Amino acid sequence: MKDLGARAFNYGYASPVLMVATYNDDGSVNVMNLHECTRTNAGHLALCIGKPKKTHENIEKRGAFTLTLATKEMMAEVDYMGTVSGYRVPDKFEKAGMKAVKSDLFLKKGYSVFLVDQPRRGAAGATEQIVNDPGDVANGKFKVGEQAWYTHFRIGRVAPERYEGSQFPEGDEALEKFFCQMTPNTGNYDEPLFGKALTAVLKDVQTMTGRKSIYVTASGTGSEQNNGAVITNEEKKQKSPLWGSFADFAILDPDLTKTVPMKQVISGAFDTLSHCMETYFGHPHTCNLSDRINEAVQRSVIKNLKALIANPDDDFARSELMWASAMGENGILKLGKVTDFQCHMIEHQLGAYTDCNHGQGLAVLHPILYRHIYKSAEEKFRRWAQEVWLVQDADEGIDFLADFIREVGLPTTFTEMGIILDDDTIRAIATSTIITPGCCKQLTPNEIVEILKECK
Repeated sequence: MKDLGARAFNYGYASPVLMVATYNDDGSVNVMNLHECTRTNAGHLALCIGKPKKTHENIEKRGAFTLTLATKEMMAEVDYMGTVSGYRVPDKFEKAGMKAVKSDLFLKKGYSVFLVDQPRRGAAGATEQIVNDPGDVANGKFKVGEQAWYTHFRIGRVAPERYEGSQFPEGDEALEKFFCQMTPNTGNYDEPLFGKALTAVLKDVQTMTGRKSIYVTASGTGSEQNNGAVITNEEKKQKSPLWGSFADFAILDPDLTKTVPMKQVISGAFDTLSHCMETYFGHPHTCNLSDRINEAVQRSVIKNLKALIANPDDDFARSELMWASAMGENGILKLGKVTDFQCHMIEHQLGAYTDCNHGQGLAVLHPILYRHIYKSAEEKFRRWAQEVWLVQDADEGIDFLADFIREVGLPTTFTEMGIILDDDTIRAIATSTIITPGCCKQLTPNEIVEILKECK
């Protein structure tokens, strides 16, 4: 670095050297040194970069840059790049002996931020409009949006009345200035248009980055964080898993689960609970860290599904169920486990022979299956009853599971689902069911027949 000698104090106090990296037009890397940087009260960094700089030109063109703190080990390279102009020496980064490696971050791929916004609304807006008639809100005609709530509490009023104690300035002039900062509606909210717009965004992202993405509207399987799926061969009557690739990123918006019928939301949530239980009761039966995390996820599903049924607009409950869905099948709960999934195997074959809703089929099967097998792992079922259902005995826990299924409106028999099975079909389902090694009891086809008959 430069030796400023006795004049050093005149230059002020020592500052860290920041390396601001950008991409040139030809894809090469430009780096400039910067010490003129301040931190705002909001926690942001304010960089002072003059217009004559190559870095300024690159940021204006691409809206992206990376920031690195120079270290003692990089002193020679940093010193060189700080004394050479990017205009005069376009390849100064390479001449300094440095190599750029693109990461998975959008910024380092040459893109800035993807803003996914609702069609016909600006970023400062919201999807719904405010109304003065509480009855319109109660009957679902309108829902209060984010902008409306902000207006209420910032101004302290529901037009034309003001709340007592409101500190917002009185008078039309102040009110007009406040509303001028908002983004107005340019049309009615249109769910299909919203979906099409987001689909187009995700396609553009894949085109530009080569990255696959998932936009989740219904939670239950955790597909956004795993690479598994299930497909039915209707001719062969086989419902089997298949494995593909992982998504590179996923968008989970719990608000969009409102576009799915509540019946399917409940079914998906129970599928999440089933995934947790099918992992929990696998081997080993001693409780490990994965099991303890699993217990918490199960309790969360039970609590939040009840909350959502009580209030379908409970966004917190929806977000918790969506996250629980991912946790149930992203592999974390399966660490150190040989999973069970015998109930899933029976339901899969039931689905291969009938038009069976997956989550509902699991709801019918689980309590009856568990009554058949719990004594083969009674200590683990007892812990499950105590930690998840807050009762003492294993059979009580199974009873509470059955009560919960009824409470959330799920079926308890195949007849309630509109499924009528004759003896031949039951036998075909039983003999084609995969027997899983992780189940605490290795079932025979005859035992599966009995289980299916009890579910009728």
